[in-house]
Amino acid sequence: MTVAQLENPAARWLPGVALAAASLPFVGAGPRNGDVAGYLWQVAAGRPWDRATHAGYVWLASPAVALLGQDRGPLALDLLSVAACALASAAAGWRAPIAGYAVAAVLLPLAAFGEVDPVWIACAAVAVTAPVGVSAALMATAVAVSPAALLALPWVCVARGRDAGWLLGAAALAVAALSLASGGAWWLGERGVLVSELSSLGRVPGTWLAHLPWVLVLALAAAADGSWRREALALAPLLLLPADVPGWAVAGVAVARRLDGIPLPRAWLAVGGQAALSLGWVLVDSGRIADETSAIAAAATAVDPERDGVIAPFSAGARLSWVRTGDPYGLRWHPEGRWLRDQRSTWCAEGAPARVWRWDGQALVPADDVAGCP
Repeated sequence: MTVAQLENPAARWLPGVALAAASLPFVGAGPRNGDVAGYLWQVAAGRPWDRATHAGYVWLASPAVALLGQDRGPLALDLLSVAACALASAAAGWRAPIAGYAVAAVLLPLAAFGEVDPVWIACAAVAVTAPVGVSAALMATAVAVSPAALLALPWVCVARGRDAGWLLGAAALAVAALSLASGGAWWLGERGVLVSELSSLGRVPGTWLAHLPWVLVLALAAAADGSWRREALALAPLLLLPADVPGWAVAGVAVARRLDGIPLPRAWLAVGGQAALSLGWVLVDSGRIADETSAIAAAATAVDPERDGVIAPFSAGARLSWVRTGDPYGLRWHPEGRWLRDQRSTWCAEGAPARVWRWDGQALVPADDVAGCP
């Protein structure tokens, strides 16, 4: 008997509930990187077009942050990720419960942490099975959240078959609207599509090998047929994403959707193994984020915004500045050996900083102003 033969309507919603239950203990660890500090500032300042490529995420996040308050903004973004991934799991579970649990196992490493990626990936996952009008709206939303969704569009179109034209049209309309509304910044502004770093193919395989749900892949391998080859080829564009964008999760969702065609014991064994591996990643990431958040909060108290300058990687510098001033660029800081936005003019305003700190990965240590001011 295959899992597809199970017909318990109530069970179809349980994968989403299970994912939410597994994710909620890990929310609230803090902003996972400097980009999240930027999104929180955009929400607070009401400036979704500051980084136009993620304007849709700022729009979606704004009600959640307004509901919980600015002080709990990181938690609001985490809960947005939980809700998006739970919805994707429930949608897959409506088609076949085992597929829903498999999607939940794949998305578990992303679900508890606020970022753009869980949201656009969840939109693409639901778009595969939703009614065509809903699917088109979801793909347009995914593109507004992150242009990375465009590289998942071939897979969504292949998986849907004859409805592909509607999805392509919705994505094209979203691109046109974003281009016009942003005055071209969606293409050429900060993190714009044409100026962002594409992955070097040499960097991505390591990330995919570490995170791709191999338990599910191996379970499905014996049952793979010719129809799977087209979907596998349609996933290839995701290899162009930067290594820190989890394109592997889309591939995992594609595999998870196919588990309803294999015998029940093997399917459940695969899902259980994948859930265990994913939980390990969640534990590692949540611990790291909590430690970094605590260290950054402690370091922020030592920085005088009027007199001090900080040299730090983007992720630490943006979060440190956000914690101290509410703005990821509110402090005088810059990454080692380079400048972002107007950092050089800010750094040198009224002379160089009286005191310079360098982030050593765990704390701020005294440093010299090696960059200098003209």
